[in-house]
Amino acid sequence: MASRTGWRAAEVRINGNLVVGAAGYRIARRALVRRAQEGAESRMRADSTASTRPPAPPASSFVRAWSWEDPALLGLLAVGPEDDVAVFEPSGDDALALCAIGARSVHAVVPDLASRALVELKQAASRELPTQSVWSLLGLGHFGRRVWFYHFLRPKLSTEVQGWWDAREGAIRAGIAGEGVVERAIATLRTRVLPLAVGRGAVAALLAAPTLDTQREVVRAQWRGVRWRAVSRVWLPRLARLAEADEDRTAAHLDALMERVPLASSPFVGWLLGGTWGDPERAPPWMSTAGLAALKPRAAGLSLAIGDRPGVLAAAPRGAWSAAVLGRRPLSSQEADALTRCLRPGARVLGWGPPPSQLTLDPTATAALAALDRGLFPGRPWLARHRG
Repeated sequence: MASRTGWRAAEVRINGNLVVGAAGYRIARRALVRRAQEGAESRMRADSTASTRPPAPPASSFVRAWSWEDPALLGLLAVGPEDDVAVFEPSGDDALALCAIGARSVHAVVPDLASRALVELKQAASRELPTQSVWSLLGLGHFGRRVWFYHFLRPKLSTEVQGWWDAREGAIRAGIAGEGVVERAIATLRTRVLPLAVGRGAVAALLAAPTLDTQREVVRAQWRGVRWRAVSRVWLPRLARLAEADEDRTAAHLDALMERVPLASSPFVGWLLGGTWGDPERAPPWMSTAGLAALKPRAAGLSLAIGDRPGVLAAAPRGAWSAAVLGRRPLSSQEADALTRCLRPGARVLGWGPPPSQLTLDPTATAALAALDRGLFPGRPWLARHRG
């Protein structure tokens, strides 16, 4: 056991023997660094356990307000006006984006009434409100008329969804953009954990970096300390778990995004650090001015269902879909069998994790997905086709 007896004299006592000089200096310094790291990890663990533990999704909250997947991945599905697409993603962003791209029909499957309420409200807003009002309602613009916009849209919503939102007007007033379970966890990381881990100055410097080179310098100088490593080990895996992402790779993925991707082209990291998309045009593409213009006449092509993926796949008609987006949860063998029954010959499938053997992997498209992916959470996206 090492104990420091005189730092300036570089003396350290090991098992009762006094070591001085350069050797003592190195041993003492390593001991202090180790204690600092252990202390930082202990404090971070205690703080995150006591006050920042991401909760299990309550019945009164939707899982996430946004997809958090890179929307560029959807482009490789090559969806067109002859396509009928199934989307298993709770925020509705991917489904609305595919409607805007021009799919003939999109069938969105969400896990619960809370997620259905979110997607119905987004769908109604895209059809009935001008662009600036959509942004405001969803929490990206001025907050003053959000509840008024909701009551304007209320008659367009189903009875169950009306009741759900009537009881939660406070969430609309606060801004739906930050009200999902994942978004609340991100807000906790941003407001409570990062100030402790790296300091507000380091966050501000990263957000203000004018070039990628400056951004890298800030990351390497101010984000590589003991406390950030503690956050990486303790807190980021919890956030990844909520997003159904790879817990072991989340910290390395986020570090790579901050070092290799300009924040101007990575709105996801901008949200993580600043709590905003910045320019709403950088929000999910269906919410851009051009996206809403394309979506408005097509939003009626979106249908919604509540259910789990195995049950929906088992009940879907044979040959119902020409494309599908499966979400991050890997397919079981039974789900993969049911999916192939629902797909038309040559149908395209976008998924994450290990691709099922029942589908034919497209290696070129899968490599392109890996190169494109700048989503907030790590994943292994793949694109495959149904052999028919």
